[in-house]
Amino acid sequence: MEKSKIVLCRPFYCPECDKLNRVIEGKLFAVYGSQHQSIFLKKSSWHGVRGITPHLIFFDGIKTDTHVELLVACSIDDCGVQFFEVPDKEDEFDMSIKKVRKVQMLFSDFEALKSFNERCYRID
Repeated sequence: MEKSKIVLCRPFYCPECDKLNRVIEGKLFAVYGSQHQSIFLKKSSWHGVRGITPHLIFFDGIKTDTHVELLVACSIDDCGVQFFEVPDKEDEFDMSIKKVRKVQMLFSDFEALKSFNERCYRID
């Protein structure tokens, strides 16, 4: 049986951004567009809520009887990801994921996260 793999972009708690009281306004961040299955670079024009930032969330099919294991990366530049300008290509960036956290989440919470409507939380 093949494992299901899912990539999401959702608001999620970032302990590092919370601890540093990081202001999100003006920061670059990554979003995953499921329709195009691509990662896009955006610039925040909103101050945000302390500790709640956009995150890239990866489910690689690993689960127990009650939980799924997620790999979660804050998508704020210089926190969980880092952007690099591509030499000789104007307005093109490369991205590397610097830091991920493993998160155990109940199946029901994961289903709620997948169906979360992002219109009630905007950062751009």
